[in-house]
Amino acid sequence: MDISNFNDLRTQNRFYYECVLANSEQFDLSEVWKNISSGDELYLTRDRVNTSNPYSVAVLYKCPDNQFKIIGHLPKSEKSEDVANILDLGWDKGGEFFSCRIMHNEFKDSEYQVQIQISIKKKESIVR
Repeated sequence: MDISNFNDLRTQNRFYYECVLANSEQFDLSEVWKNISSGDELYLTRDRVNTSNPYSVAVLYKCPDNQFKIIGHLPKSEKSEDVANILDLGWDKGGEFFSCRIMHNEFKDSEYQVQIQISIKKKESIVR
């Protein structure tokens, strides 16, 4: 995906939230690091095991073998609480509401850092 597409999302008012993943140091990203790049699709899911954050949202990467791997969480913020609430309402079953993509990734100071962007998908038609 061309990085200019992210700017297109902002001009279409579909841009929702941009952040650096939290807790990525807790996961072994060495296996997926060589495969991830800007523009790659990510997936959002509620993490109800995380007792320190009742609005925890895990960010998943789909590996080439079609297995999903947690690469971090959305940082605690009002926006991530909104995402958690939308997921709880079932509005994003199968990734129909949000689009989540890698904006930038780097290995810095012995840490993996991934910046992501979440956008709201535009529905082509509404069935009534």
